[in-house]
Amino acid sequence: MPTLLISLVDGTQVPFDLVNEEIFIGRLPENDIAIDEESLSGRHARFVLRDGVCELEDLQSTNGTFVNGTQIDSIQLTHGDQLQFGELTAGFQALEADAGVPAEVVDEQPISAPELSITPGQSRRPASFASISPLKRAPANNNSSIPLVAAAVAGFVSVGAVVYTISTISNQ
Repeated sequence: MPTLLISLVDGTQVPFDLVNEEIFIGRLPENDIAIDEESLSGRHARFVLRDGVCELEDLQSTNGTFVNGTQIDSIQLTHGDQLQFGELTAGFQALEADAGVPAEVVDEQPISAPELSITPGQSRRPASFASISPLKRAPANNNSSIPLVAAAVAGFVSVGAVVYTISTISNQ
């Protein structure tokens, strides 16, 4: 399975196994690889894995997607390609099971990330990745019934005021 060795802006390098047929990278939390980096678009690029081949497609990102220094719309990746998404860089590594990659090339720089292995129902984002979104999430409210009770009380008060007004008018 192919792997990205992602170099974050702070210098941290994080391996990410490309385990699904389609993987999105960008700032939004719904991406498979969601990274808090201003130069990334909300949904920046997409990896598509089919028949042992990995393709990278730019999704009309603002700052572009580059492979080996050349801006791309779509390209088939090969072992050792250097990727750039905005200011974020990554190295692409194919494993020997992938078509056309000799085992001796893969053995030179193996990447393994057992802590990033994904099991069904588990998040596909590494723990060190952060997501940002233009829509900020409100802090979790431990007592979610408070707004419901407040709305019910306001409704009862409004109905009571209408009934009182109608009864006052009809008694005159």
